[in-house]
Amino acid sequence: MFENKKSIAMNITVDTWNEELAIKLLPNNVILSVYLVIGLCGNGCVILTYLGSKLWEEEERYFIPYLGVADLCASIVCASFGIVLNLNQATFQYKVLCKSWWFLAGFTTLSSTLLLVVIAVQRLLKLCTLNGRSNMNLFWRRLVVISVAVISLCLSLPMPFLYGIVPFHDVPRNITGQRCSRLFDVNHTASLIYGAVLVVVAFAIIISLIVMYSKIGYVIYVHMKTIRDISTRVARNKRIMIKLSLMFMLITVIFLICYIPKVTIMLLEANSQSFWEQLSDDTRPFVLFIYRMFIINNITNPFIYAFFDTLFLTSLKTIFGCTIHVL
Repeated sequence: MFENKKSIAMNITVDTWNEELAIKLLPNNVILSVYLVIGLCGNGCVILTYLGSKLWEEEERYFIPYLGVADLCASIVCASFGIVLNLNQATFQYKVLCKSWWFLAGFTTLSSTLLLVVIAVQRLLKLCTLNGRSNMNLFWRRLVVISVAVISLCLSLPMPFLYGIVPFHDVPRNITGQRCSRLFDVNHTASLIYGAVLVVVAFAIIISLIVMYSKIGYVIYVHMKTIRDISTRVARNKRIMIKLSLMFMLITVIFLICYIPKVTIMLLEANSQSFWEQLSDDTRPFVLFIYRMFIINNITNPFIYAFFDTLFLTSLKTIFGCTIHVL
């Protein structure tokens, strides 16, 4: 009887601590809710625009609807996952949900990131060939999309085995809750190998994007110097090509700004089992905000398309104008 009362009292104490954490993370939840709404509406508009027009048939824009789907899924999964975690920092009890969410978050974000690499390769090939073609025909483009999905799946499959429910300690109050995070009681060698693979992949992606877009930037500079000496039609096509390349370059810059802090925190988290426990309740909201900044990468792309791609903006206005007229 006495033990039952003690257990109930302890549960109330943990619940109270969790409520305090949730209140401090309320601004984070507001931000994540904004991410969720913008990601859903923005990427939804991109997908509908491409489905309702012939833009997806063009080689220049072939990968954009796939990137839109990946960004839509990533923004929904990661933002909703973040909100649930914020509300259950010390009382997360759903093991299957925890593992499933980590897998989906990994798969969607990796798919989006790898598609950026594919687009960078396509832009580089297109700008550096004399005929202005990337030599990536429809068969190869489809194969690349399938390959991105398979690679993302393979890299995400270990996550359910390495993430789950872990103890979460409040040392000053001498109480222990539980949160959804990286497991440290699994095979330590396997966990280290997987973490190292993710870090290597992340750095390889970051470095390759920087190198490729540095080359693209130089090629654009050369083209801009020679664009006055060619015919009006060729000059117009080159301007479109350059504008789209600059658009994807901006998308990549935003990706780098948003992902480098996340990779840094992942390294700190992997190095210290008590990384999140050592953060004060006032510091944790800021660190979590930085950690989840990568979602910005998944919600800004539609606005960049609308600003740089006049054909996309025209199609968007036409499709939604017709829809509003019908309604």
